[in-house]
Amino acid sequence: MALVLPLVAAACHADGGLTPAEIEHLRQRARSAIATTLSVDIPEQRIRLEQPSRPIAPDNPALSALLADMRGTVRAMHGLGLAAVQIGVPVRVALLRREAGGEFQAFLNPQRVAASTQRLGSWERCLSVPWGYRYTERPAHLTIRYQTPDGAERRETLSGTEAVVFQQELDHLDGTLLSSGHDPRWFIPKDGMAGFLAEVGCADLENADCQARARAHWQARAKAARP
Repeated sequence: MALVLPLVAAACHADGGLTPAEIEHLRQRARSAIATTLSVDIPEQRIRLEQPSRPIAPDNPALSALLADMRGTVRAMHGLGLAAVQIGVPVRVALLRREAGGEFQAFLNPQRVAASTQRLGSWERCLSVPWGYRYTERPAHLTIRYQTPDGAERRETLSGTEAVVFQQELDHLDGTLLSSGHDPRWFIPKDGMAGFLAEVGCADLENADCQARARAHWQARAKAARP
């Protein structure tokens, strides 16, 4: 879906609210039971995804509808996290599936406070970049500051997979995508990972040696595909 918001609505969100067009967009999604995200493969939607999101007020009356839509979408698409801009509402709201309990926690207006020098290598995918997996190395620990939906101020340190996933969501809120600076050649198709690991000659990405071999093979294959 391509969502084009009228310029006349721009002044309506100065107080941290949603524009009338964004509220109507959420209503339309609810009526049609849409559970999809914007995609970089559609030029108009890519432009939207690359725009930084704006802050939102916790007391915004449309927040509950926004969170309900986001939770339904991320569950239906089997994701680990989601940013509001991915469903066409560019406000600073992100969801993260917590490892303890498996529930999706909402973070409003999150900000990076500190990141560890220790890095964690991961094969990431993004619901808005349907190209598969790309290897990344991100800080293994991330301290953030955010608001809860009831307006409480919080500070928390995320580690491991939670830190990696949330850094991707923070990137989304700043208009940076997993595909930014990369084309599809840098991605392993979702249904092609088994074949890729067969080329590498190992299958356990939890093993440090296998991870290193997979990373080196991925880099060599992507560079070789360049014109």
